[in-house]
Amino acid sequence: MGRKKSQGNFQGITKVPNMDNDSHMKSDGCKMSHHLSQNGNLYHNCQRRRVDHRSSTQSSDNIPSQRHVNFNDLPDDVLYTIFQYLLPSELCNLRCVSRRFLFLASKDVVWLPHAKKIDILMGYNWQCSAMEMCRVAPRWRKGCFRQAYIARQKKRQMPWLCKAENSLLLSRSSCVHFFDCHTNGRVVEDKSRCLEGGTEDLTRFVVKDNIVVSGCRDGSVCWWDSIDPENRLVSTNKVHKSETHCVDFTDSFIVSGSRDTTCKVLRFDRSGNTQGNVILKSFEAGERVWSLKISPNQEIFAAGLAGCLDDPPVVLWDIESGSCVAQLSVNHRRGAGVLDLRFESPNELLTCGYDTFIRLWDMRTHTCVRQWEEPFDSALYCIDTDGENTMVVGTARHGMVRLWDKRQDDPVQMMYCKNSHSPVYSLAMDYGHLYIALDTGLAIMDFT
Repeated sequence: MGRKKSQGNFQGITKVPNMDNDSHMKSDGCKMSHHLSQNGNLYHNCQRRRVDHRSSTQSSDNIPSQRHVNFNDLPDDVLYTIFQYLLPSELCNLRCVSRRFLFLASKDVVWLPHAKKIDILMGYNWQCSAMEMCRVAPRWRKGCFRQAYIARQKKRQMPWLCKAENSLLLSRSSCVHFFDCHTNGRVVEDKSRCLEGGTEDLTRFVVKDNIVVSGCRDGSVCWWDSIDPENRLVSTNKVHKSETHCVDFTDSFIVSGSRDTTCKVLRFDRSGNTQGNVILKSFEAGERVWSLKISPNQEIFAAGLAGCLDDPPVVLWDIESGSCVAQLSVNHRRGAGVLDLRFESPNELLTCGYDTFIRLWDMRTHTCVRQWEEPFDSALYCIDTDGENTMVVGTARHGMVRLWDKRQDDPVQMMYCKNSHSPVYSLAMDYGHLYIALDTGLAIMDFT
């Protein structure tokens, strides 16, 4: 009974191999030794790993932990380089992240690559930052603006407008009114500065170096010093028999054009001595003179005529000799007078008028090198440019203004003054605003 129990217990623990089979015993012995060797290797490997882990932890305690670099920790030069690859919309979003990004993303070095791609208003790059130019220029091209009337008048008149550095000058009857242009875009009339003293209504005037020279309907030429706190009329001279339509001046002389078909050159005496302003030369134009400008080199002046005769409507005169230099015309139609003109350079002259064309003339060859036609067949009253490729022209209908690019044949944009049927008698522009003189007041288009 005891033997059976021992056998039963032994069988419950393990299975006894067959002792009669020697080959089987040998194979089992080899397997056991192989298992023991594997277990021994595993034990030694675990011991090695423990030792390596201990040594690595001890060595890592001596090495400082690596610091994670934040994007905001990069130096300014690196951020400037990264920002140059972003789009304008992405730069605007980046400026909302932090004060540092607002400061860095507003610099010209970031926006200059985008500003170089702008094809209009390039002449006003010096007036504002590159970021502001990238924001305003697309609004000009799309015609997005806010309109307001700075000044209104009950009587319909033909005003003239000129822009100085930080102010606008607008003629009303026999006075010239001043409007201050603030940095925030507001335009407010300065009632303490008003140039008075003209005997008749003023026509066109010119502002240079704080000197205002204007023509009058009685044929006189008068001028003021705008810095004078008393706003006194310095001098007036009766020059023409009929109304003086246009004037221009330099430091030494004044040129005027009149309805009496003459242009006259006066000596300009800033001391206020009326006897010093004598007539030096007189030019016979043959018909009414609507506009004139002195060239930048002060050697010649160009006069725009009424064009009622068969003669060319643009005449160039040499100031020193008094001789006619050239007459400019292309397919002239009778009555197609030149209402406004301006020199872009000593070799470039822009003209516009009743024949609905803007023309660019080369003063070296006295030929028309480029012309642009108004699509609505409307007369063109005035023109202003940025000095580069952008032109703004006032038309005779509904307060409409055209934006042109000299490199294109078609207009860029068409803009209207709301609730106005007046012609645009005069206009002035800067990088963010367009100022328009209408028969009922002064309007502003704000593109900022």
